[in-house]
Amino acid sequence: MNNAKTNDLIHAVRNALTEEMRGKYSDEVIRCWLEPTRMGTIDRPDGYACVKRDCGDQMAFSFMVKDDRISDVRFQTNGCINAIAAGNSGAEMAMGKTVGEAMVITGRDILNVLGGLPEESLHCAEHTVETLRQALRNYLEFKNIPWRYDR
Repeated sequence: MNNAKTNDLIHAVRNALTEEMRGKYSDEVIRCWLEPTRMGTIDRPDGYACVKRDCGDQMAFSFMVKDDRISDVRFQTNGCINAIAAGNSGAEMAMGKTVGEAMVITGRDILNVLGGLPEESLHCAEHTVETLRQALRNYLEFKNIPWRYDR
């Protein structure tokens, strides 16, 4: 979708939401939910992790590294609007960063980009960061293993 259509859709959804719901979700949360730019998987990623929470929400991150920078990053979740928005924002923030730079992304950073989340969903930002960091650690642990060079 182009930006004008996306913005029209965001505003249409926002207008359809009840007054209470409009106060909960920023335009950025709605954008990330309706049109996540980083949702998906990567075949044979350089780094991968999947974290399942006690509540049943699951999130996965996979990414590729080229010239010491994250060249592609994708996430998947079975979670709600907040989990999708947080996962997408975390992936967008990691894109183009070094592994070290991505490692210091925080839940607060994600909340700031999103304009906040409802109180009961703040854990979605932490779940995103936890999963991203596990994927980054997976990359660091295995990056020098010979079977990784068969690409």
